[in-house]
Amino acid sequence: MSALPLTARKEPGELLSSWLDRTAALHRVSRLHLLTWAGCSPRSLRAIDETLVDDDVRVIASMLRSSAEEVLASTHRWLGRLSTGLVRRRGREVECRRCLVELRRQHGAVVRMKHWREGWRILCERCGGVLTQQGEEDFDAELRWSWYAPVVRNAHRGSELVAAVVRGEHRLPAISTSSGEELSVRHGAPVLPGFVTSMFGSKLTSGPKGATLANLSFPCRIFVLAATGARSSAEAEWARHLLRVWEVNRKLGREADKRRRRKRGKSQSQ
Repeated sequence: MSALPLTARKEPGELLSSWLDRTAALHRVSRLHLLTWAGCSPRSLRAIDETLVDDDVRVIASMLRSSAEEVLASTHRWLGRLSTGLVRRRGREVECRRCLVELRRQHGAVVRMKHWREGWRILCERCGGVLTQQGEEDFDAELRWSWYAPVVRNAHRGSELVAAVVRGEHRLPAISTSSGEELSVRHGAPVLPGFVTSMFGSKLTSGPKGATLANLSFPCRIFVLAATGARSSAEAEWARHLLRVWEVNRKLGREADKRRRRKRGKSQSQ
């Protein structure tokens, strides 16, 4: 496979699909069209960021004037079966708005970072800010309130615990859960401590395909990871309490929005 006439400059830490999307746009075609033209396998086309086939790694590397190592480093293939529970494939994206705006200004196109899809992430690896989720602007504003500071801090500790387990690293002595329970990986999915799963119950899916973090909304993920990284049972309970407060406020806010829309619709029809 020969190199393309034009290739987008890759941002460090950028997701492979994002890099390909920007390169395809330079040639005024879609990513799917570009990969199909290159002869990539259907498996790579379906989930290129998780299940990229070896033969396609070399094809894409040549096409993008890069190395196989760089292409693979831009994917989550290293997670293997764990990607089912830890990588967001659909739904509203989690992102860093500050970096999104800055990168779009630099590249003239949307750039998406690989770590924004990782279910254990709380902070942006690029700028250190708290990640956000589209449609949760009210929650983003709430996170600036002082009583959320320990929740964010503990959520970051919880994310480090999960990351260490996912990477197969030994836990550092300074990092432990409030109950002393170990995190583990079972049936290809991360297993949170028992006290966390009992506290949050139905919000966490169990079983071999349990996507305990990937399918949680970002606000809920923060509270779950805050309980995981809490230094005491009181801090873990505080995280659960604030989740309940957030859920009530969100429900009331949505009901108020519906009433406003109905009222606006009636006034316009008169």
